[in-house]
Amino acid sequence: MANKTVLGKNVQYPDQYSASYLQAISRRPDQSEQVASILRSAFGEDVWVAYECSWLDEQGKPQGMVLQMKVPMASDRIVESKSLKLYFNSFNMTVMSSQEAVLALIRQDISACLGVPVAVTALLESASDRVLLTGTCLDDLDVSVTQYAQPEPGMLRTGSDGTVSGTWYSHAFRSCCPVTGQPDWASVQISWQGPDLDLTSLYCYLMAYRSHQGFHESCVDQIFVDLVARFSPEVCQVSAQFLRRGGIEINPWRSMGQTSGYQGPVWRQ
Repeated sequence: MANKTVLGKNVQYPDQYSASYLQAISRRPDQSEQVASILRSAFGEDVWVAYECSWLDEQGKPQGMVLQMKVPMASDRIVESKSLKLYFNSFNMTVMSSQEAVLALIRQDISACLGVPVAVTALLESASDRVLLTGTCLDDLDVSVTQYAQPEPGMLRTGSDGTVSGTWYSHAFRSCCPVTGQPDWASVQISWQGPDLDLTSLYCYLMAYRSHQGFHESCVDQIFVDLVARFSPEVCQVSAQFLRRGGIEINPWRSMGQTSGYQGPVWRQ
């Protein structure tokens, strides 16, 4: 893919604030009408957590916070992650009157960049407890894996003619950045009510992303769409909690219902 962003390029890191560092990219270029139709009826968001947000107060004293952004999955654009890091770095030697002023400015700039309202908040230290994923861990399955680059919906099978309710997760998920080729690691969780999914096929399908090139958000989109299109479940929720790179982690979730798929950072993050 043509790279017109700062991702994968050598750039000078800024130390004075400017919104011009932010770059937006298309969320779903070249998606099919089937994919668009399924995602239009879904709920979800991309929860970004930034651990390296710092500025100077009016006495020149460094201040900092852990910041959370919630980007609606319905937005046409996403912010390019390295440009976001540069943008946050531009506050490092900039004097700001208060944390509230920093939050308001970030909220204004990112919402303007993406063309949708983006929720931006500071996380309290009391909210730093890590979450343990619930459900059955697929990583404990005794299974042979042979496909690592082409996740295909045909890999997914049912185990019987019945229906099942369950939640499954894996800490072994890996995909690759489509621009730099760098690996991205995540814990993926799927909550389900519908046809009896064969768990071996589900695990092998998830492992087929290991060399697949795709942004975090598009990988979760594809998993959700493949499951819904193939099996028409009553309930399907897919969430992925990616490990941070450059002080930023991204946690997309997609669901047939409005209940949030993000409960907080997992122990690995």
